[in-house]
Amino acid sequence: MNPILDPKQFEGRADGFGESDQATVAELNKALSAGYADGVSAQTNGGALRVESLDSTLKIVSFLEKNILLYNDIPKTKAYNTVEEYNLLSKYGGKGGFFISEGGLPRTEDSKYQRKAAFVKFMGTTREISHPMLLVRPAHGSVVALETKNGAKWMLQRMEESLFNGNSATVPLVFDGLNTQLRAGYSDPNTAGDGLPDASVEHVLDLRGGIMSEPVFEEVARILLDNYMYPTHCYLNNTNHSDFNMAFFSKGRYQIPVGADSTVGFVVDKVRTSGGVVQLRSDVFLRVNQTAPVAADNAAAPTAPVSGVVTVQAKSTSRGFKTPEFGSYVYSITAISQSGESAPVAGSATAVVAALGASDEVKIVITRGAVAGNDLTTGYRIYRSRLADGITGTKYLVAEIASAGAATDYLDGNENLPGYGTAYIGQMDESVLTLRELSPMLKFPLATVASSIRWMQLYYNTPVIFRPRGWVIVKNIGFLNQPQTGLV
Repeated sequence: MNPILDPKQFEGRADGFGESDQATVAELNKALSAGYADGVSAQTNGGALRVESLDSTLKIVSFLEKNILLYNDIPKTKAYNTVEEYNLLSKYGGKGGFFISEGGLPRTEDSKYQRKAAFVKFMGTTREISHPMLLVRPAHGSVVALETKNGAKWMLQRMEESLFNGNSATVPLVFDGLNTQLRAGYSDPNTAGDGLPDASVEHVLDLRGGIMSEPVFEEVARILLDNYMYPTHCYLNNTNHSDFNMAFFSKGRYQIPVGADSTVGFVVDKVRTSGGVVQLRSDVFLRVNQTAPVAADNAAAPTAPVSGVVTVQAKSTSRGFKTPEFGSYVYSITAISQSGESAPVAGSATAVVAALGASDEVKIVITRGAVAGNDLTTGYRIYRSRLADGITGTKYLVAEIASAGAATDYLDGNENLPGYGTAYIGQMDESVLTLRELSPMLKFPLATVASSIRWMQLYYNTPVIFRPRGWVIVKNIGFLNQPQTGLV
């Protein structure tokens, strides 16, 4: 007979242990224990009786709605067609002819109008849930509602990224984002109005590795004021914003003595300029340090380029490398299309840039890969190493270009420093830019062809910038903890 564990043996024992013979202890070891097994097959003995505890709150490790800034800020207006036309009044009349002689006839002046058009683009995602999934008791509420919300967030992320960097020249189905529309507007003299100059390049400030500072904001304010605009918002990446904050740490003043519960630090969320107060908006989707993927990001991505032949030549049309920037660089190239980005192909050689006259540039001849199904390469992304890192260093995105067919040339004159930041500063109101919506984000059910339900989430819109000279691009913004290469 097995010995019985008697609770009375513990009575009168201050230590609470009592005394038992060896047989009793052996029987106690057979007692059921909960354990830590988390798989069904591994749950034996007492573990099989343990009820699993699953937190009812779904933990989100991706972005949140509050990370979406530009999309939330940009004014929304209604679109009524897939082609949205609008008129621009660029000038009230010519210069001169204002003063006349007594009794004279003033000169006839004509206002200058221009008709432009923007094309609505179409976005969406398909979501699917099996029928049995609708019958089980889910851990976090309705699975349909959860996937609908996840689909909306995924679309908002794509929207935020495209509002900054969308380029229909490289992917025709994409709308033109802030960067593309602003640069096109700067080169169009009809958008200058009576501002100075008529064809502006000063709307792109190149810091060449310097960090954001108060003089930069003041210079931007001057440019915008010269074009009858006022700075209200600045979109920049988190690192550049953090560096700007740290510039004020040494200027901080704290009450002495400092209490145990005092808060230290300095966060700049607004900058006062001669053109008004600028709101700083740190946007996580203004990516810096973008590197090439290790492999194609999905099975439908275009075929990688066959090759990228790298040579160094005398400057032709690009900016050209300057003397402090001479050195050795390596490149890699990926193909892009509406379906994604291919695996990278390394450049054929190291570009050793040295004096060949006043300055130099690197030429890359890209040979297109084979067509994969119906998906033809529409553009390329060029990645390049930093001078300070050497030819074994990481390669960062420096350009995104359109495909010219079987062979595409790219000239690199070090216009864009690899891995550096970009900021956009300008006037945020409906007279300057808007997001034209043909349809709000909607849910569209699909036919049932299997034991699952499917639906599309769709969105039709396009951003329109009426006054591109109401915004300034600040590029090649450096970081405090990063070598400032290319300073000239």
